[in-house]
Formats: sequence, structure tokens, C-alpha cells
Amino acid sequence: MKKVLTIIPLLIFAVVNTLSLEMKATVTVNTDLLDINARNQVSDIAYQLENYINNTRFVDVDLEGEPIAVNLNITFRSGGNGSYSAQLYVEGLREVAGTEGGTVIYRGVENEWMFNYNQGAIQTFNTMRFDNLATIIDYYMLLVIGLELDTYSELGGAQVFNQLRQIVSLGGSKQAPGFEMRSSPGEFTKYNLVTELTDPRFDDFRLYMYDYYVSGLDLMAEDDEIAMLNLEDIIKDMATFKQDKLSSPSVLMQMFFDSKALELASIFSEYEEGKMLDVLRQLDPSNGQVYNNAR
Repeated sequence: MKKVLTIIPLLIFAVVNTLSLEMKATVTVNTDLLDINARNQVSDIAYQLENYINNTRFVDVDLEGEPIAVNLNITFRSGGNGSYSAQLYVEGLREVAGTEGGTVIYRGVENEWMFNYNQGAIQTFNTMRFDNLATIIDYYMLLVIGLELDTYSELGGAQVFNQLRQIVSLGGSKQAPGFEMRSSPGEFTKYNLVTELTDPRFDDFRLYMYDYYVSGLDLMAEDDEIAMLNLEDIIKDMATFKQDKLSSPSVLMQMFFDSKALELASIFSEYEEGKMLDVLRQLDPSNGQVYNNAR
């Protein structure tokens, strides 16, 4: 189990590039749409990004336990001569007591990723400088770390989410694509997500996510009957939160259910004749077909 141990007195706006056991990244790359020259120019990008992620200290908290597993898939769409367009898929995983393989804590896609890369380029972590390759990676690593910490202690990712907010502000100040700081309520943007993650009005939902892992998934191996009752209560609490506390769609809630819909459908597919699937379909209509298929 991963826990916060100590707070290390580092300046948030500092260049940090020391050996860390925070992340264990696996990066895969699809270059089928590039011509042969462009493929050769990015032939080492998976290695370089894995090396960057696995050897960078992203946060100023000390952790124990195994590194956080994160999978990245980059599908190149076009480019060459140092400038590229790609889609980035990110999946963060969390250990679950008594199981192997873990559970997804975050699953998301960066559809329009424009960045520069030259073969052999070494990335450095610098929160004072925006880089259209490294800063995108930093954003997702901080997001996954913060979400992971939130699953082991109540609101445990707060410090990391404040750091994430600074990354988003940096991108917004550079008018970088995807970092726009003006958007409609409920629009799934980096700005809206980090705003909700750092807004006390969403603390209750973050605590429900914490309970989902600790009182639900982690308890399964020890007492699955109590764990299922807890999970039922947690989902109902989330539904009440949505009904009573929200006046517009929540991107944090949508992020949670987009990452957990398949798991939730599997958990509740045979529980009390599938009654909870009806609750989930109303709570998370965008994944309604997933819950329908579980019947």
C-alpha cells in the first residue's frame, strides 16, 4: 500500500531531476501513419519518455510502496523534421489488496497533441518552463499521482493537485492548446478538472472516491459481503451528491465514471438482480450502454 510519509521542503517552482520511485511507466508508440524518415526520427521516443518519467521526482512528498504503474500509448497522426501531431492515451493503475494487476484510477485521452521532438532529446522537469512535450507528460503524471494519493488517505492528493493547478496556469499563460482557462461549465478541460479537484465543494465527492477504494475494493479480499454493501452505499451517496450539490455537469465525476464504468458494471452485474445498474445508468448516463450490456 502506498502512503504519504513525509513532506520534503522543496520549492514547487524548482527544477527537479533526481532518481525517484514514484512512477513505473510503460510507453508504446504507433508510427504507422508517418513516412519512413519521420518514423526513424521518433524511433527512440518511447525509451526517452520512459526514462524521463521513471527517473523524475514530480512531487515533493515521499512515498512508500511500489511505484505507480502508468501506461501511455502515443499514436502519431502526422509530422516530421521535429514537429508532430499525435493522440496520447493515459492509464494509471492502483494496487488492490489481495489481487494482482490492480485497478484503473485514471483513463483518459489527449486527442490533439502537437509537440516538438528531436531524436535523442532528453526531457527535464521544470515547472517554470512550458514545453509542449514534457509539460503534457507532467500534467498527466501529477494527475495520476494526486488521484492515487486520494485513494490511500482522505484528500491525500491536495498538495499535488495544487501543484497541478500551477502547471495548468503555466499552460494557460502561454495560451497553449488544451490549457485554455475559459470554458463552459461541464466541458471536459484541464482547467475545469483541476478547478474541481481543488474546490472544497467537491471534497465530499473525493471522499466518496477514497471510500470506494478503501472500504470497497481493498476490503473485497477480506469480507466481500461488507465490501459490496459499502460500495452500494458509496454509489448512492454519489447519486445524492449529484442531485443535491451540482447545478451543472461535473468533469471530476465524469472522469471517475469514465475510468470505472467497466469495473462498476462487472461488480454490480449480478448484485441484487442488477438493481444498482439502474442507479449507475441514471448517475452516469454517458456510459449507460456499458451498464445495459452488464445485464
